[in-house]
Amino acid sequence: MKSVATIVFFIVIFCNCNRQTEEDKKFTLLTEALNKPLRHDYKSFLIIPAEGCSACIEWSKDFALSHLNNKEVAFIFSSPTEKRIKLLIGEENIRQENIYLDLNAKASAYGLIKNYSPVIIYAEKISKKTIQLKPENIQEELFKLEQYLQDN
Repeated sequence: MKSVATIVFFIVIFCNCNRQTEEDKKFTLLTEALNKPLRHDYKSFLIIPAEGCSACIEWSKDFALSHLNNKEVAFIFSSPTEKRIKLLIGEENIRQENIYLDLNAKASAYGLIKNYSPVIIYAEKISKKTIQLKPENIQEELFKLEQYLQDN
């Protein structure tokens, strides 16, 4: 009986590790498609599509623009064209150190962005924790991100 429990334990661990690494693989693929090399010491990432839930994008954009000098968080704007991102955040902000561009909308193609909603990714020790933002949770989750950035 003990050996069955051990086997089940290892199967659960193996399945959880595979699920976690799948998100990491998607994120790694995205980082390879960005306009410039991504620093790997960020504590969190906010991926913002240029199209989709307009309220979610507006809240996320405002959060990004108010944290341009924060070196703990990277903002990845995703759109098929740079023009849409320039219209969204302003041409002068595109050159900020913690602003990255996903100009081929790979975040959606890789499944990181779902339903055209922004995503917060926390860089955890073992893998990444992903939170999809929606109209019903965006204010709370951005507040949590603000707290996380202040506490860490």
